[in-house]
Amino acid sequence: MCYYMQQPLHSPLYKIALFSDETLFYMFYCMPKDFLQVAAAAELFKRDWRYHKEMKVWFTRIPGVDPTAKTQQFERGSYIYFDINSWERVRKDNFMLYYEQLETAPPMNQPQP
Repeated sequence: MCYYMQQPLHSPLYKIALFSDETLFYMFYCMPKDFLQVAAAAELFKRDWRYHKEMKVWFTRIPGVDPTAKTQQFERGSYIYFDINSWERVRKDNFMLYYEQLETAPPMNQPQP
């Protein structure tokens, strides 16, 4: 045998909490239908990012800025979204965010061997 491979000591998710948001966005958009895509989505969700199902982008509230209007169906305010075309965070003011258009938290189960 020309090499020796050991089982990893930790899950691949062991250090995912240390990754930057941009690294998580890369994992989410560039690894479709992969366990790491779900793991990245779960970590972004923990960081208060929410995935917009229709626009297919991630949104988060601007820290310290409350929505200008809030109901059970939507909220209006200023948000940051991650633009995958320019690969940067973009501010969006006076935006109406409908809760039904947001993805729920992804289930986080370890992959089965």
